[in-house]
Amino acid sequence: MIPFTGAGLGSVTTLVTGGIIAKHYGWEGLFYLPALLSFIWALIWCYFVYDTPAQHPRITKEELMLLPKSEEKIQKSKSIPFRQILASKEIWAFILAQIGANYQFFMVTTLFPQLMKNLLGFDGSLAGLISGLSILLHIIAILLLAVICDWLATKFGLLKIRKIYIFLGFFVMPLTLALAHKNIIGCSSSLAFLALSLTTTMMAFQAVSVKSNPNDLAPTLAGVINGMANMIANTTGFWGPAIAGIFFDRFGHSEISYNYLFLIGVFINYITGTCFIVRKIRIVR
Repeated sequence: MIPFTGAGLGSVTTLVTGGIIAKHYGWEGLFYLPALLSFIWALIWCYFVYDTPAQHPRITKEELMLLPKSEEKIQKSKSIPFRQILASKEIWAFILAQIGANYQFFMVTTLFPQLMKNLLGFDGSLAGLISGLSILLHIIAILLLAVICDWLATKFGLLKIRKIYIFLGFFVMPLTLALAHKNIIGCSSSLAFLALSLTTTMMAFQAVSVKSNPNDLAPTLAGVINGMANMIANTTGFWGPAIAGIFFDRFGHSEISYNYLFLIGVFINYITGTCFIVRKIRIVR
């Protein structure tokens, strides 16, 4: 689960510093600076990372001797069975779950700061700080819950624990969104932080159950399945805000708009979570 926390750390950095960047460099700075950092990261990645350790040009002879013989089998592996992948109901259930999880994540990182700024009257920098800290808790919760999941799996079985995590992440977590209602938290920044942190912590159950699923279904193809799922699920990053824009255009940044958007989020979580928990029936080791 550690690699998946990188995206969360990026969100934390952007949310915490976004208000400051926008204040000094305008909204354009929020696009140019992350783009520049992403380009630098891509150059570093291309320089250091290769498909297998044996292909790395800077590997030493001593390190090469330590590689297991299975490395040769990996290099001679067959082509990727895309037809079987696309025909798998379990994999499509995973993709739907990824859509639900990504929609929830993007909603928290984009919609909640707007709610705090436009509906609760918070300063933009304060709203970004609260959102960023809550995502940081989300990252910590992912790492802790992943360890707990492995420990519980040795006692009660992996499939049972996975389903419990799915239930908590997709069916209980959406209910915590109600705590962000204006009538509950008022204009208190502390209550807003607590409400948002509870939601992001519960989202960690969602992340652990979803992100680990390709390794359960097809360990040797987990990278391909994850890549395909992320390609599809990351579209929530633009059609989610587009849906929000429809309500904001009609009702403005009012309580009615946010109530509708939260209900849509609950609906998406329940539908994708149901498909996931029903079809997630195989664990391959």
